[in-house]
Amino acid sequence: PGAFGNQQSCTAQGFFVQLGTASFPYSQMLVLHFMLVIRFNVSEKVMATYIEPFMHLVPILFHVTTSIAGLFAEVFNASGNFCWIGEDPPGCDEIPELECERGDYAELFGLWLSSYPFLFWNGLIVLWVLIVAITVIRQQRTRLSYLFERSVSIQSNGQNKGNSSNLQS
Repeated sequence: PGAFGNQQSCTAQGFFVQLGTASFPYSQMLVLHFMLVIRFNVSEKVMATYIEPFMHLVPILFHVTTSIAGLFAEVFNASGNFCWIGEDPPGCDEIPELECERGDYAELFGLWLSSYPFLFWNGLIVLWVLIVAITVIRQQRTRLSYLFERSVSIQSNGQNKGNSSNLQS
């Protein structure tokens, strides 16, 4: 418990953890894809030609850039139960007698390049899912309204035919 390896292995783990967080915005891009298709009827050709390159570029470029920046800023250190963004030694920014050897920008890096983007993506997914849900509910109501009107029309046409045949006999 508490074993993190050496500084190089901890730095490597932090780099790959930061890089792995790209999976979260990739999930958001799937929700964006569905929203654009369901709500705005974007064609597959437009999606593949214009939008999908952006959907790949944003997560990859951002997370590769922040992973490399974290290496140069030396912010990948033992923090909590694994190696990611933190100071070395842990807590050196809070204890005046303890001098930080690495990770002087860990707090700034953690906020602006990890926490705030995470909150941004969470906000977008909520918005996009709401848009998809409202669209689907409206489509369902329209479809049910159409089916109800058609059912009433068929029933009334059937009763008229039945009434007219009774009159003829």
